[in-house]
This record gives sequence, C-alpha cells and structure tokens, in this order.
Amino acid sequence: MTVGAGKEKSETIARDAMSWLAKLHLLPFPANFEIAYAYCEGANPELTRAIDDLLAKNGPDACQMAELNSRYFGPGQGE
Repeated sequence: MTVGAGKEKSETIARDAMSWLAKLHLLPFPANFEIAYAYCEGANPELTRAIDDLLAKNGPDACQMAELNSRYFGPGQGE
C-alpha cells in the first residue's frame, strides 16, 4: 500500500467514525473517537462484537463508551 492510499483509507475511516458518533448522538471526544475509529476500521473483532451487542440494545450511550474505552484502550491494553 502506498502512503497516499494509507492516508486515503485513514481519512475515510475517520469520516466514518465521525458520522457514526453523530448518528448515535455521542460527542466526538478523543476517547469516543478512538473507539469509533477502531470500530469503523474493524481491526478488533472483540471490540466490534461488544459494540454490535450494545447497538442491538439501542446503545452504546456515553457511560458504555467510557466502559469500552477503559476495557479496550485503558492502561495495560496492547502490552
């Protein structure tokens, strides 16, 4: 993949993430955007399943987003 293609893909995912947050009436705080970007990118199947489960129940709401952030992006994650 070329740098231009990577940039284009990243920009598309970022736009999708912003649209997703707006659709759910969630503020685009950095923590929310991090979750939305990861969800739209589809690179973390466990996170995707967790969000899909919440979406089936009319979520996620702001509190659930905070829980997702702590669980998937909090201290000790990715180590």
